[in-house]
Order: sequence, then structure tokens, then C-alpha cells
Amino acid sequence: MSSQNSFVDDTMPSENEFVVATPKQIQSALAALETITPIPYEANANEEDNCCAICLDLIENETMVKPLPCNHIFHNKCIKSWLKEHITCPFCRDALSMEEEEEEDEEEDEEEEEEEEEDEEEEEEEEEEKEEEEEDEEEDGEEEE
Repeated sequence: MSSQNSFVDDTMPSENEFVVATPKQIQSALAALETITPIPYEANANEEDNCCAICLDLIENETMVKPLPCNHIFHNKCIKSWLKEHITCPFCRDALSMEEEEEEDEEEDEEEEEEEEEDEEEEEEEEEEKEEEEEDEEEDGEEEE
């Protein structure tokens, strides 16, 4: 019976398996790829590092590549083709998506807005304090006369 459970466990998809993405996710991943600036590839001494994990061919020195946010590098045509069906790096499986970047941008924008509001409140408080001080000085001046 335990062997049957083992078989069932082996056939269940694991969290490390690739998941086919929705069209919206694919568009987002392709859009994210377009934001990456191409750079010339510099070959390493370790030949395995110079291999495209998608097509398994060597990446020639000075070939223009787009490093993913995880810093893995593939031939441009290979990664573009890959991202038409997947939203993850083929090597480490990190997600490549504009949605995450947009969420981060939104969070940063919200934080900036909160900071600006706090700054404005502080400025208003300082102005009110100055006005009160000026009023107090005027009252003191009137009392002396």
C-alpha cells in the first residue's frame, strides 16, 4: 500500500514543475522582456555557463543578450520563444512579469504619497505654530502699549 502512495506522490505535479501561463501573463512577461536592455555577452571560462539552457547551443562571445532579473542569460530568440508559453526563467523558474513590477511600483507610489502627505501635515503644523507665535507677539505688543 505504501508503494501505491509513493506512486501517487510521484505522479502529482510538484511546485517546481512549469505551469502553462494565461495569455495575460504571457503578454506581461513579454512586455517585461522588452524593458530589458540588451548587453554584449562575455563568455566565462566554465563552458556550461556559456550554454543557452533553452536550445543548448553555446552563446558566442559578444552576442547581444538580455539578462533576466535573475541574471540568467539566453539567446534573445530563445527566451522570447520560451516566454510565449511560460512566464518563468527556464533555468531557475523565477517569474518574469510586469504585474509584479507594477505592484512594486504601486507600493512605492503609495509610500511616496504617504510621505508627501506627512510632509504637508508637518508644514501645516509649523505654519500654524508660527501664526500662533505671531499672534502671541502681537498680543504682547498691545498689552505693553
